[in-house]
Amino acid sequence: MPSETHIYSTESIRPDQRFDFWRDVICDAYLPITCMTPNRSEFHGQISLTRLPRLNLSRVSGSPQHVRRSKSEIGRDRDAYFMISLQLSGTGAVVQAGREAVLAAGDFAAYSTIEPYEIRCETTVDQLILQVPRSAMLARLPQADLLTARRIQSTDGLGGMLSSQIRQSADLVAEQSELVQQHMRDLMIDYVATGLSSLAPSSLELSRPEQLLLNRAKAYVKANLRDHDLSRDSVARAMGMSARNLSRVFAREGQSIAGFIRAARLEAIALDLADPRLLRMSVTEIALRWGMPNAQHLSRLFKETYGVSPRAYRVEQQKMQ
Repeated sequence: MPSETHIYSTESIRPDQRFDFWRDVICDAYLPITCMTPNRSEFHGQISLTRLPRLNLSRVSGSPQHVRRSKSEIGRDRDAYFMISLQLSGTGAVVQAGREAVLAAGDFAAYSTIEPYEIRCETTVDQLILQVPRSAMLARLPQADLLTARRIQSTDGLGGMLSSQIRQSADLVAEQSELVQQHMRDLMIDYVATGLSSLAPSSLELSRPEQLLLNRAKAYVKANLRDHDLSRDSVARAMGMSARNLSRVFAREGQSIAGFIRAARLEAIALDLADPRLLRMSVTEIALRWGMPNAQHLSRLFKETYGVSPRAYRVEQQKMQ
């Protein structure tokens, strides 16, 4: 079933109540934040929000505004995401960890919801925003926290291609079948991770043969997650090299083979737990199909990654659908 897109607009709201309405909508659509504007009396805004499993997409337009997420607001919220702002027109700025990314049309930047940040839009707002579970991004790019508030430029060849692909996918995804949506969701997250990877010094240290080897190894892991014997040694054998040498390549990107396998399995389990078609399968059955037979071990790892137990996560996801 195609996902529904919900539109929230101040157009039908009394002028003196528009900004209060907007603040309530923002927190409901995203997470606890503080929103300010230089001119409350003339404020207007619209959010077009599409919720997919493991990815929210929204287009935000409206009056100039300043959004801030403080430590106290982070403390009241247990969910963890990476947000990606893609500037559609005009300019905007993303500020986090002492860095500021000033975005022109087509540029994008990421920011983490577990650290304070600011979004500054001094002119009319026009942005596409992706809300990605933290675990999904870290499974692809373990050093993502080091790459927030850094601009991926649309004037760069790679950045321009990624920006265009993200925008086109966001325009089309809501009307696709569930299966197509799943693939498009993964592609959009991959596009963002690819853009951030282009900024990572550790990635730039890899030679082209090493990068190709790393890509092959990761693809092999994802294709064989259901193999209970999947391990550092089995991946190395499939790549035709020693486990030590393959581990060295992974380490230069800031991760381990075992850590990548674990993160990929947890993400696959989380996706199944969120799938209403699999409600008849128990948590244990889902874990077993992805090569994690130890229920106690799974529960501990899952809670460390997602903040709740697998069962609680399933309940939360079903309420959102």
